[in-house]
Amino acid sequence: PPVPLDGLRFGLLGFDVTHPHIQHLLSMAESRGALYVEHPTPENVDLIIVHPPFLPMLGSPALPFTVSEFVRRRCVRFALGLRHLELCLEHDRRLDPRRETMEVFPEGVLLVIDESALLSSDGVIERLAKLLGQAAAAAAAAAAALLSSDGVIERLAKLLAEAAAAAAAAAAAAGEFHYGATGVREPPPWPWAIKVHQGIFQTLMLQKLKAQRAHVPPTPEGSAAHAQAVWRIDSVLKALHALRAQGDRSVRGARLLGITWEESSHQQVDDPPQAVRDAVKIAAKHAALCRVVFLVSESPQALSAARQQRSILASGVDGATAFLEELIAEMWGETVTASARPWGSNGIGGSGVPREERGDGTDGWSGGGGGSGSGGGGGGG
Repeated sequence: PPVPLDGLRFGLLGFDVTHPHIQHLLSMAESRGALYVEHPTPENVDLIIVHPPFLPMLGSPALPFTVSEFVRRRCVRFALGLRHLELCLEHDRRLDPRRETMEVFPEGVLLVIDESALLSSDGVIERLAKLLGQAAAAAAAAAAALLSSDGVIERLAKLLAEAAAAAAAAAAAAGEFHYGATGVREPPPWPWAIKVHQGIFQTLMLQKLKAQRAHVPPTPEGSAAHAQAVWRIDSVLKALHALRAQGDRSVRGARLLGITWEESSHQQVDDPPQAVRDAVKIAAKHAALCRVVFLVSESPQALSAARQQRSILASGVDGATAFLEELIAEMWGETVTASARPWGSNGIGGSGVPREERGDGTDGWSGGGGGSGSGGGGGGG
């Protein structure tokens, strides 16, 4: 059944609230039980409507709005454009921005990892890949079996893929599916991946050569430390190659992606560091396809600069791991809650119309419900 507007708490970002049309919309919304929140926080708002020209400013440290505080919580959603509020008022119910208009910061996590995190401890790649690594959607169990080691990259990658699987399960339990332009159900495009700069392999190879040629103290401890330094760099290189070779086998989960030229910052400055500037630019570029950009670094300078930004999250390897584990638990909780309700009570599907299975692997509704699914796919594209 439709979800009424009564009780909806919403905020506006980038709009002139003194404009007569916006004042009219706010008055209509409040007359139907919705509450406009002038100064939204993650605790007092359910929906934030973003003015499209305001979107490129979300990465500015001068912006009086900290996006990173909101994207941590899955209960806060972002819709792009005032048309979403107008449609909600026209239909007198809450609409899903992912289906009806356009959602920003929808799902997905991109981990931007710098060298300090990769070389901070043994098996960093393995640990991260392990967290990312239970595949998105249908391949979750297969990916988890593939990435069973305890290194940092693997651990985070496995967590990311597990998060992708949990997100897909939560959406499916709520009756939210992603359809392509042809009407066939597809894995959603939200990225759950690790991003590194394009020269990471060359950088690590040079560090390995320097470590091999470095002077070795003539003591057992010195020899062991030298061998450990060389082994750590070599293990990171092998883990990165293995993750890159895996490609899309895990259906958008646990992937290794390079930071492209368009995503990279080309300012010739040292502060903030390159990794921070890249993460901020990635967050601004992919706001319509990714909810969280998380900088993983063990550099105090990079973390200090990142925490002054308003569009990204940042922490060390352990902090990134804890964030993903909490996100996964939250999404599986949503799945259990939604699955416990009778079908049709999740705000989808209409008035108890039975579902029908199609021969092409997609699900539909008798009585024309498939049209709304196609519309949702068009919005996602």
